[in-house]
Amino acid sequence: MDDTWSKMSRDSSGNLVADQTKFPSGIKSLAEEICGMGLKFGLMEIEAGAMLRIPWLARLLCTRRKAWKLGAKIRYQRVVLATSTKIFYSLCDWGAHSVWTWGASVGNSWRVGEDITKTWSSATNIAASNADIAYYAAPSGFSDYNMIFIRNSGRTEAEERAHFGLWAICKSPLLLCTELTNISASSLKIIKSKVIIDINKDPLGKAASTSLYPSWAGPLSDGVIIGLVAAYGTATLTASFSDVPRLESGSYI
Repeated sequence: MDDTWSKMSRDSSGNLVADQTKFPSGIKSLAEEICGMGLKFGLMEIEAGAMLRIPWLARLLCTRRKAWKLGAKIRYQRVVLATSTKIFYSLCDWGAHSVWTWGASVGNSWRVGEDITKTWSSATNIAASNADIAYYAAPSGFSDYNMIFIRNSGRTEAEERAHFGLWAICKSPLLLCTELTNISASSLKIIKSKVIIDINKDPLGKAASTSLYPSWAGPLSDGVIIGLVAAYGTATLTASFSDVPRLESGSYI
């Protein structure tokens, strides 16, 4: 759940307060209901403040804004997660403060750029502009390329497939931005692809990168993943396996 869930002011103790018009039962009961369905509940907080307490069952916390006033890393480290529930802590300062160099010591993922838009070029530009920092990704700490637009962006099926696949091999968290009650069979097939999801969740946790654009490659626990991405529209692309980093003259099937 994105921001604007809380009131614009805190209570007398400095705690965030949910907007009672939008959430009359509060965030805690909402989180409990969602988690009771076997789902994970994510919450965005747009202002970290001097200290942020989250005593709910939230599974994802993303803080951003004003981190620069104190120092981004220190600001994120000061967040207090007052819950025994396992938290996935997502940092969002849009790639400022070289967050990829220290993000893993604070949280589980970090945004590496501005918000994605519905254009296909936005997706390819985000990936390409972060190719040289791919090696910072490792288990429990990954670059976040932002949301995946599926079925709500006017993209072609091929572009949706490439978008989902590119995010997967780059080990970005797979955060969907779509209305699941109105999704096509082809789009649903893409996001349910076990093969692609398994690549994203590969235990080695290494992200694919590109040195021979438009080809991408990255190590997996049982081999190497190779991707060809037509960034500028339909194209016929080729790649020589002998040129692929880490594969080169090795064996392959």
